[in-house]
Amino acid sequence: MTTEFICTIKNTGGDYGTLIAWESANQCDLTSALVFSTSSVVGTVAGSVTGQTSGATGTATYCTLAGQILIHTITGTFQSGETVQVNASNYVILANAGDSPISVVEIFDDFGANGCGVTCRIEGWTMDATRYCIIRAASGSEYNPITGTGSKLYRDGSSLTTNRIVIKGTARAHIKNLGILNPNNEPQSSFASSIIAADLADDTVVMRCTVDTDTECNVTGENSLYIGGLYSTTSNYIARFRTFRNCTFISFLTDGGNNGTSVLRNCDCTNCVIYNETPTIQRYFYECTGDFNASNDTSAPGANSIHNITTSEFLDFSNGDFSLSAGSQLIDAGTDLSSDFIDDIIGTVRG
Repeated sequence: MTTEFICTIKNTGGDYGTLIAWESANQCDLTSALVFSTSSVVGTVAGSVTGQTSGATGTATYCTLAGQILIHTITGTFQSGETVQVNASNYVILANAGDSPISVVEIFDDFGANGCGVTCRIEGWTMDATRYCIIRAASGSEYNPITGTGSKLYRDGSSLTTNRIVIKGTARAHIKNLGILNPNNEPQSSFASSIIAADLADDTVVMRCTVDTDTECNVTGENSLYIGGLYSTTSNYIARFRTFRNCTFISFLTDGGNNGTSVLRNCDCTNCVIYNETPTIQRYFYECTGDFNASNDTSAPGANSIHNITTSEFLDFSNGDFSLSAGSQLIDAGTDLSSDFIDDIIGTVRG
C-alpha cells in the first residue's frame, strides 16, 4: 500500500518556503522508506531516530505540520504506538506501522503575482513506478489559465540552465494543476534550458497545467495547455518522442517571429490541438502519430483529425480563453478518454 507523504510550500507558514528546500530535505530512497502517521509530536524530529520499543533505527526527513513523518534507511521494524525519538526532547509517537510513500509537495498561492520560484533539481533519489514524487497545487489553489489565478511556478531568467525543474536518474514526477510560467519570455533554443527536463521523460507527466513554452518542455503531457512558441532555429520543437493526450498548444504572432511556433516532433498525440498564429515552414505535428487531433495546417495525424481550423473554434482567442466556442467543430470530435479524464484544465466536467 502506498500513502502520500504531503509537505507544503507557502510564502509564510508552510513546511517549506521553496522547492529547493523541500527537495534537499526529502531526498532519499523512496523504495525502502516508510511514511507514518503520528499521534503526538514533541520538538523537531529530523535526522537519526530510534524506536524506543522496537529498537528500530532510521533517518527521518521531516515531520510535517499535518502529522506525518517519513523515515528511510530503516533497520528493524518500527511499531505502531511506539515512541520514535531523536533524543528525549524531540520525538514522535507513531499511529500506524507505516506505508510505502509517494512524496508530495503542495504549493499554495500566497507568493504574489509571479508565484513560487521554479528552480528545483530532483536528483539523488531512488524511485520507481509506484513510489515517486508529486508537485502540485494545493487544493483550492489550482491554476486557472483564463483568470491567471492560482498556484504558479515561475522562472526569472537569472540562469535559464538552472532556473527550471530538472529530474535526474531514477527520479520521476507528476506535476499537477500549476501554472508553470516564463513571465519575461526569455527566448531559448536548447534542451539545456527546457523549463522541465527529465531523464525518465515518459514517467514524468505534466497534468492539468498551463505551461509557457518559449523553451522546450520535453516531458509527457495530459489535459494541459501550452502557450507560446519557440524562439529558436527551425530544427527545434516543444517536445520529441513524448505522449500527449487532451492537450492544447497555442502560439501568437508576438512569440518569436517566423520561429515563434508550437511544434511537436515524433510524438504520439490524442485529442490534441495546435494553433499557431505565425506561419512556419515546419508541420506543427511533425512526424507525429495518433488520432482525433486538430491543427490550423494539415499536419494533425489520424483519419479522424481536423485540419485548417481557425480561431473561431475558441471562445475568446485574443483574450486567452481557449475553451471551445458554442459552434466549434471540435466539440465531441475527440475520442472518449473519460476513464482517465473526467474534467478539463479549469475543472469543467467533460460530457
